[in-house]
Amino acid sequence: MTDSESVIDNDEATVAPEETLPMSRVNDLVGMAKKKGAAKAMSEIEDLKKQIAGLQEQAGNQSMGGVKQDLDVDAIYSQLSGRLAEDMNAREAKQAEERQAQEAKQVDEQKAEEARKYEQQMQGVASDYLSKMAGGKELHDDFEEVTSKFAVADFPEIVILANQVDNTADVMYDLVKNKGKLANINAMSRQSPQTAMQMIQELSDSIKVNGKAKSEARDAPKPLSRVKSSTAGSDTGDLSISDLRKMPYLRG
Repeated sequence: MTDSESVIDNDEATVAPEETLPMSRVNDLVGMAKKKGAAKAMSEIEDLKKQIAGLQEQAGNQSMGGVKQDLDVDAIYSQLSGRLAEDMNAREAKQAEERQAQEAKQVDEQKAEEARKYEQQMQGVASDYLSKMAGGKELHDDFEEVTSKFAVADFPEIVILANQVDNTADVMYDLVKNKGKLANINAMSRQSPQTAMQMIQELSDSIKVNGKAKSEARDAPKPLSRVKSSTAGSDTGDLSISDLRKMPYLRG
């Protein structure tokens, strides 16, 4: 083998340095962007562009098989920028979906908590109402007969309002017996609950006053019957034997 052939073999055996950016490096840069943020990643890509330009200058002095290989810096930069933009958009979209899902979850949890509290409140009202109504039969002989006609489910506002006074049974008894009064307060409860509550309170106070008056009248002692005056010693107009004896013309 001649010296010239040896030189050719050595040249062919020489491996040119890697002149393209490995895909693994591209993936690493994209992963880096996720951790460090888009702004910092773009800055580092700019630095990489300068490094690639330096590699291009070095590669310009080398050849592979006698053919000069140039690095397309703009293409690589464009590839990295495109990958980064796509990744950032996808990440932002995912974060937006996660935020929406979290907000929806919070709203659902809040609604569920409000519903739970409302249910507990209504159960408390129902229990208290039934307890107060149970004593009504001791107040009125026909209490059960009258109140059994009242549809609680049709007048929830009335139940809630009447339950706030201490003589609930008396108030409900009066309302059920007076349909017009019941209808007026029920209509007002939907327009102005505060005014309806005032009407219930006035009814409650009125029932208490009337009840007290009746109780006092029932407990008051009965008046004594008039004593018939005695007729002894009084002139009734009838002549007695004693009177006849006193008459002069009847004396012997």
